[in-house]
Amino acid sequence: MTVITPFDTLAKVAEDINMASEHLQEALREIDTRLAALHVGVEVWLDEAVTFENSTWRIGYGRTRHGWGLRILRRLDDNGSVGYPILLTNASRVERIQSVLYIPRVLHALEVAAQSVTEHLKHAFTVTARIVDSLPPKA
Repeated sequence: MTVITPFDTLAKVAEDINMASEHLQEALREIDTRLAALHVGVEVWLDEAVTFENSTWRIGYGRTRHGWGLRILRRLDDNGSVGYPILLTNASRVERIQSVLYIPRVLHALEVAAQSVTEHLKHAFTVTARIVDSLPPKA
């Protein structure tokens, strides 16, 4: 007769949680890959902070030393000090789980910011085109 111990039960739960965590990680990597392929090149942060238990962080999109992607910025203390941005895929499991609910808002903020940058670029082109047109002919 096989005796199932609490360790055996925990081992099964650990296997399940690790598998689910890896599925989430794969989905987050896919989102990052798809966003990076768009070459939007715009950084956004949500104004609203994510708070869970004793941790607070902000979520956004932008470049880190590891490339473009969804990222978080942890608040380090009650005075509002913050660390440096890290990719969401490098964040703790709890931070990844809690941040998922905010990804649609990040995508919307990214769209709005990209539209604004596009308008600024169009204006900048118009100004520079006028400057170019006003230059004397090349000698």
